[in-house]
Amino acid sequence: MKRKAVWVAPLAVLAMVTWANAAIWTEQGDAGDLIGTQQTPGPPGMPLTAIVGTLATFTDVDGYSILIPDPLAFQATTLGGATWDTQLTLFD
Repeated sequence: MKRKAVWVAPLAVLAMVTWANAAIWTEQGDAGDLIGTQQTPGPPGMPLTAIVGTLATFTDVDGYSILIPDPLAFQATTLGGATWDTQLTLFD
């Protein structure tokens, strides 16, 4: 399985398939916009239901590296957390 890099707008929430004992990852400090500064929600192997970021500026970009074990069951959205236009991009 490949690790995916995910860049999301601040305060965007990635809604993922819900598993038992899954967690919400809250951005630690400022997740960077480059591969070397992105955050990897942890601990490794922990199923996620959401990633929540914060707004440093209106041009802020937050990057997260996540593992998608079952691409057919994966869902993501930036709706429900921000009051401005958001953008979600997934990279392989």
